[in-house]
Amino acid sequence: MEDEMRENGMMGQFLDAMQQLHRLLRRQRFAEIEGVEPTRSQWLILRTLGRCESCSMGELAERLDVRASTMSQMIDRLELAGLVERRVDEADARSRSVSLTISGREALEAGRRAQENLLAASFAAFEAGEVEVLVRLLTRLAEVMKDAGSASNVPRR
Repeated sequence: MEDEMRENGMMGQFLDAMQQLHRLLRRQRFAEIEGVEPTRSQWLILRTLGRCESCSMGELAERLDVRASTMSQMIDRLELAGLVERRVDEADARSRSVSLTISGREALEAGRRAQENLLAASFAAFEAGEVEVLVRLLTRLAEVMKDAGSASNVPRR
């Protein structure tokens, strides 16, 4: 199947479509918020913090599969933008936890709303069953790719 997909250009078409979707969603994410445009990695940090309330730097680095030093630099930028704050971890005074500020929560919510509005308008062109199949297949693909990436010991950034 892999060779057939390469020969008929489906892999290239898939990659092109995914890149276009990513660009459109990224552009929409903060179109309504003046002066806020986090990178993809920073957006993932904001989303992760939105789900877990507060995380240690190590937890964030592990969840996003980056080195601790890289995470520290990303958090520095988000902190300068007023989107996150670091606090002494109550459980371990040697550690610092990171959480969203009010501005960070507002930016995250506005970004989510903008993306959901774009997706809802786009999904209106599909039948309900098609959207369910699409979500299920993309979720499965993400899991398979994550497993394949783990198996190949791809180095962290």
